[in-house]
Amino acid sequence: MIPCDVTVSESGPWRVSPNGTPELTWRPLATARTNRYGVARVRDVRLTGEVRARRDVLELRIEAKARDGRTGSETEPFYVSDDALVIVEPSHSVLAVGDPIEAIARTTSAAPALMVSILKDGRILSTSAVPVRDGRSTVRLPYQPEFRGRISIIAHDPTVIRYRWDGDPASGTASVLYPEQSGLEVTVKPRREMFAPGESMSAAVRVRDLSGRRADGVLAIAAVDAAVGERMTSSDRYGSGGLANLAPWMQDDGGRIGDVTLSKLMRLDPARRVADDLDLVAAALMSGRDEYRSNRDRSPASGPARARVQS
Repeated sequence: MIPCDVTVSESGPWRVSPNGTPELTWRPLATARTNRYGVARVRDVRLTGEVRARRDVLELRIEAKARDGRTGSETEPFYVSDDALVIVEPSHSVLAVGDPIEAIARTTSAAPALMVSILKDGRILSTSAVPVRDGRSTVRLPYQPEFRGRISIIAHDPTVIRYRWDGDPASGTASVLYPEQSGLEVTVKPRREMFAPGESMSAAVRVRDLSGRRADGVLAIAAVDAAVGERMTSSDRYGSGGLANLAPWMQDDGGRIGDVTLSKLMRLDPARRVADDLDLVAAALMSGRDEYRSNRDRSPASGPARARVQS
């Protein structure tokens, strides 16, 4: 991918354009540059204090510009609130066997400690109180044999009890990944790429383990019209059950960035650390898609996200 320069801006006051029409102004807040996978990270973006006085909802715009002059932008609305907020950020997203889990948990409340839990497949592996200093908690858990696959980190502010329609912002969640080379590789090679209507199709199916050796397996085969996949790109509610879940575009819950998916990351060498660029891709794939996050019942398209003004 072509590296891009990224600018994050917040919405400012309205003004009258030269042609006499009202237009929204934008204030740059931060800049970054994407890596070879097209991903960039922006940290500690501070909104201006006057935003909160202006409205309860603000907009952030992300603009990208490539060296060849091509540009693109995306605008998202955010609520502005003084509610307590907890954010968890692991030091690395993909870990090797033996690596401890390390993360920083930040809170906007005056809580003396955060309750931090580690979960695997819905099972709590550990829970402990981590002291807070200057709004930050340092989380470090030694490696355990149970650290395989996707591990969830949940930090909760025990001084805040709140029930909201859009989840509890006083809980922060993040995930780390311990690759484990298990499972099977299934490849299907049709006799040819095109078949006439009503014609019987034949294909060769190969099953191997991740070391490349032949393996026995019981196969469930479904044929799904490619038009279903095209419809999936325009409606995240269409074809969400039944055989549609077997289609190629439904095989990675975390989506994909370029040719990287969570399933591919799971098959990396468990004994080796990954490069920083790929680690950032893993963080992006898992961000907001943790099945144990506090607002897990929200659809990404169901409404504005939350933000807090820091002035």
